[in-house]
Amino acid sequence: MKNNNFKRLNIGCGYDIKEGWCNLDCVENKGVNVIHDLDIFPYPLKSNQFEFVLVNNILEHLNNPEKVIDEIYRVSKNNGIVVINVPHFSSWGVWGDITHKRGFNSTSLNHVQRKNKGKVSLINKTDVLFEIDKKIIFPTLYKIFQPFVNIHNTTRCIYEKYFSRIFPADAVVFKLKAIKNEI
Repeated sequence: MKNNNFKRLNIGCGYDIKEGWCNLDCVENKGVNVIHDLDIFPYPLKSNQFEFVLVNNILEHLNNPEKVIDEIYRVSKNNGIVVINVPHFSSWGVWGDITHKRGFNSTSLNHVQRKNKGKVSLINKTDVLFEIDKKIIFPTLYKIFQPFVNIHNTTRCIYEKYFSRIFPADAVVFKLKAIKNEI
C-alpha cells in the first residue's frame, strides 16, 4: 500500500476509484491501492485505521460475509461509519447475476451487532459492536412505498413477509457505527 494515512476505505471498489480513499479490490486496476482477495482473512490493513468504510454491491459476491464484517470492524476506528449496500432478496436482479451468492433482507446483519452473535440475556451481557440503521430501497416504480416501509423494523418485516413478492425492492442499505470500548 502506497499511503498508510487513508481515513476512508472503499472495499471491492472495481472501477469505482475514489480519490483520497484506500481503494481495495481483488484485481489490479488503475487507482487500486490494495490488491487482495476479499475471501482471504485477515486483510492487509492496519487495525483501527478508517473513519469511513464503503462496501457497495460486493458482500453478495463473497463466501463469508460475517468474516468480512469482522474485518471491517477490526479496521474501523471507534465511532467509524460503515455503509453497506446489498441487493434485496426480492430484487429482480439479485439472482440474475450468476456471481451472486445470496440476497439480503433488513435483518440480515442483526446477528453481527453483538460480540456473542446474538446470545444475549440478562445474565450473559454482550458488548455491542455496531449500532445499525437500515433502509430498504425501492425502484422508481415503487418508490412511493419507501417512506412507509422504513418507518420502523416492524414495518420493514411486515413488508418483507407479506408484500415483497408483489412490490419488489432493489436493495438494502445498512449504516453501521463501530462501537469499540477503549480500555
